[in-house]
Amino acid sequence: MRDAFCPVVCCHRARSRHAAAAWSVLVLVGLMAPPVAIAAAAEDAEAEAEQRGVRISYRLPVPDELPARYRVTLAITDPDDPQRILTTFLNGAVREVTERNRGRFTDAWDGLDDNGMPLPPGRYGVRGIHMPAMRWYATEDDRTIIPRFIASMGDPWAPKLDQTLELPWLRGHSFGPPMALATTRGGRAAFYWQYVENSHNPLLLDLKRPIGHEQVLSRFESWGAAGGWAVATDGEQVWAVTDNGGIQIIYRADRRPFGSDRGRYRQNVTRPEGHVTSIDAWHDQESGDRLLYTAQRGRIVDGNREDRDQPVNQVHILDGDDAELLAAVPLDNPQAIQVTHDGRRLYALHHPNRERWQVSRVELERGVFAGPWQPVATLDAPADPFDFQVDREGRIYISVPRHNQVYRLDREGRVERAFGAGRQQQPGQYDPAIFMAPHSLALWEDADGKQRLLVNERQGPYRISEWSLEGERLREWTFRPSPQAQGHGDFAIDPRNRHHVYNTGPHGLVRAVIDYESGRWRVDAVWPEVRGNHLKPRIIHHGDHMYLAVTRFGASGEHMLFRRDGDRWVRSAGLVREDGRDYLWHDAAGDGQIHRSEHEGREARMPALRYWGEQWLDDLSMTSIPTGGHRIHRLRPTGFDEHGNPIYDGDGDGPRWEVLLEDPIFKGRAAGEPDRYYGPNELTSSFNIDWTTFTGSDEDGFFVNAMGGPALPHRGVRSIGTAGNRASQIKIARCVPDEGGPPRMQWRIGRKHLGNRPDRPGELFGTMHINPPVNGVLGVHDGHGLYHLFTESGFYLDTLMVSAAQPGFRGRWGPLRGGVYAHFEHDAGEFWTQTVHYEHDGRVYLAMGRSRVNIYELENYPLDEPVYHYIEHIDSRIDIAPEQIAPPDEHAQRLRQ
Repeated sequence: MRDAFCPVVCCHRARSRHAAAAWSVLVLVGLMAPPVAIAAAAEDAEAEAEQRGVRISYRLPVPDELPARYRVTLAITDPDDPQRILTTFLNGAVREVTERNRGRFTDAWDGLDDNGMPLPPGRYGVRGIHMPAMRWYATEDDRTIIPRFIASMGDPWAPKLDQTLELPWLRGHSFGPPMALATTRGGRAAFYWQYVENSHNPLLLDLKRPIGHEQVLSRFESWGAAGGWAVATDGEQVWAVTDNGGIQIIYRADRRPFGSDRGRYRQNVTRPEGHVTSIDAWHDQESGDRLLYTAQRGRIVDGNREDRDQPVNQVHILDGDDAELLAAVPLDNPQAIQVTHDGRRLYALHHPNRERWQVSRVELERGVFAGPWQPVATLDAPADPFDFQVDREGRIYISVPRHNQVYRLDREGRVERAFGAGRQQQPGQYDPAIFMAPHSLALWEDADGKQRLLVNERQGPYRISEWSLEGERLREWTFRPSPQAQGHGDFAIDPRNRHHVYNTGPHGLVRAVIDYESGRWRVDAVWPEVRGNHLKPRIIHHGDHMYLAVTRFGASGEHMLFRRDGDRWVRSAGLVREDGRDYLWHDAAGDGQIHRSEHEGREARMPALRYWGEQWLDDLSMTSIPTGGHRIHRLRPTGFDEHGNPIYDGDGDGPRWEVLLEDPIFKGRAAGEPDRYYGPNELTSSFNIDWTTFTGSDEDGFFVNAMGGPALPHRGVRSIGTAGNRASQIKIARCVPDEGGPPRMQWRIGRKHLGNRPDRPGELFGTMHINPPVNGVLGVHDGHGLYHLFTESGFYLDTLMVSAAQPGFRGRWGPLRGGVYAHFEHDAGEFWTQTVHYEHDGRVYLAMGRSRVNIYELENYPLDEPVYHYIEHIDSRIDIAPEQIAPPDEHAQRLRQ
């Protein structure tokens, strides 16, 4: 019954016939009027709404010292159930108590709910809270809880503790490690990532400066989706290669035209004929000419796929300003190239006829080919090298990812030194003298004229380290643990040892130790064998065992428990996918290996497994939230084997999935029987978007965070259907234990920002993660880099950080004063990495991040007393008449057409 969900019908049922007719006309005019008429009517309605509403009086405490400032949240409740919040219409409003007002205030409720739609006229309850108001210097407005920046893990250029107004260099959607680096003789360097969306990539650095925030000289916009595997710089300009968008191109990082070709996301770029394996640049200081050298191997087909059976096998010289082809010379299977700093020679690492590796060189005159290739050395390489460099003395350096080592060769190509103390990190330890998949190399000269070698690693901590030519490690830039460092990795903090932060990803598990007093952190352990697209990792202590719980990303990755076994993490139990089906598995053999006999015939028969993954509870239950349904299911372990692995057995009918909880509002709407207060004005009847999370336990109850509804307009175009990043509704629900059945819903809140105006306190953009309460305060992470705080009873308390961009105003930035407090994400909603809201040593902290893990201490957040207090003197009951109810929000009304 579609009409049952219409707010007109809802209001009609609650009024007298005369009043209902008048109200129906008011709403229907808004629904049927053309856009211009609606806009005009909206302006008139807004002015008229100021005169509408029912007044609510209350009194705040009057301390000895006046004036005193408070922040106030007022809520309308079910008249028959004061715990059931229907709307929080005043959110964190600042009120100043003076001698004149003696704490007495009056506010008005306009009759609209959190959806911007009218509630029925009649009697309602009123409750409110007050909390301290304090000026936050980052935004110069009043907050209650102030985040103090502690550390930025995974960011070597993070601002120091006294630089909190500085903007972070690393931000945006970061996937993968730094893939390439390039240097100049004088110490300028470009670092280039695999993929950084909506941020900066690459960065230009000054290597002569100490590692820190001031080292970054320039940053280049990533153009929405930028990243790749090859970069070059002459110290001023930067060139890069990417195939993001499915078409391989060479482009200038400063966005200036570099050719006349078109990529999927970029115009005026160069599409190479062959797959580019390496690039380098040289700047002729006398003439001012800039040259770019590109090594091209197999022909590119289908936009970015290399066909090695159609060799191009050439090195091209392009004009560095406009990409004009100046010269080309053949070279068999080029892997990497290096131009000398004086522009007199070009070296190449190549694989002639796919036999032994060779280094060759060609003489240059003013940077242009002046002769044929000449062999320099046939390499005595122990395995396939990835990159190379040649120093002033003619010695050759090669990186060998398979061996986790960098070798120095003499002029004849014989190995004379190995950089790195060994070939393999030991599980549960980390030796910084051992490489983890070294790839790109670069040389530069310090102020004393000594050459230094940079080595880029693509596994483990994602480190770029600097070495003397004799093998002494000098310094390093470390980029993990950081969320989304590769694929869809994530981080977790050990609840029993808050100093330990774990970072997952396809390139291994990394653990860091953080010092909360100094803000310093270091990598102290790696597990190279624990790799995969792991989402929402959690450290769970259960019984005498410690587990790492991870969820899969869509159909990839693992839905798995790892059990700590000495220094190792071994697979313990979870889901095994075979032939497109999921099977229940546990490590019966105790060897950490998955044997077919351990899962054969034990199909999971899950209610559903979503694109974004599920989660694990503290009792090691698996959970499932089927998209399109209104229930959350779980599968409890029925026991544990002798190794400590949970067993998920079923009976003859399969595993015993049970209903953990259900959403009664969705259930009622789907059945055509919407709840009188919640149901009629909502926009969905199910968990219809994968961005649904929950937290809690059987003892404490659960909190559910669900996005849904039709998609909001994007860039002026109305979207069709639903969209996780643009969903028009967010609801946070509290479900409390109920004897004899699933938990019952106690309250439901959620005021979604609809993108039609600047945001207001208490509005949500695109939430994803929800954290259990700490001293009565619930935390909800917003995809806009915000963190919202609510009380356990459903009142809005505060919002941490700074709002970045607003949906509907893409590209318009929020306040810049926030510095490290601002995350500057464009789209709300898609926030893969989780957050951790926790207590440590008598203080409360927040760990959140996207391209790195930022940790903040939450000041003014006591643990020995409440953060907020209920307003004792308030109009506990009010009556609102039809003529006092304001017209629906115009934007909200459009969504319901």
